[in-house]
Amino acid sequence: MRFLDAAHRILTESGKPLRYREIAERALERGLLDTTGTKPEATMNAQLGTDIKRAEAAFSPCRFARVGRGVYGLSEWEGSTPTTPNSEEEHQASYLTYKEAALQVLRASGQPLSAQDITERATAQGLINPPAGTLMLSAQSHLTR
Repeated sequence: MRFLDAAHRILTESGKPLRYREIAERALERGLLDTTGTKPEATMNAQLGTDIKRAEAAFSPCRFARVGRGVYGLSEWEGSTPTTPNSEEEHQASYLTYKEAALQVLRASGQPLSAQDITERATAQGLINPPAGTLMLSAQSHLTR
């Protein structure tokens, strides 16, 4: 089975977003993946990320949604949130990049927003690391709509 098909099955059965390593581990345990690669979890992460980016670039729907750094869910679960992090390190890793957060905020608002509005909403929703929010305001020239 292809990595993306295995990921879809695992996420559907779990009913909640999972970290890419957990998706790969469950798929391997269930025999859904037949791979000789040494790092199937890295392949899973790359394939999920690439699938999402391709869909965004083509403005087409995608089966998957990134709900945190390294955490994926199904796009049909609009509003999915990752499982509660167990440590500060995991919590830090669950923040989105500013670009990912901006895309999510803009899609939810359905209208153009200033970089400051995007940053405030992303911080309030816990999508980005609050200290990073003020730093990212200086990156507003990188945002295009």
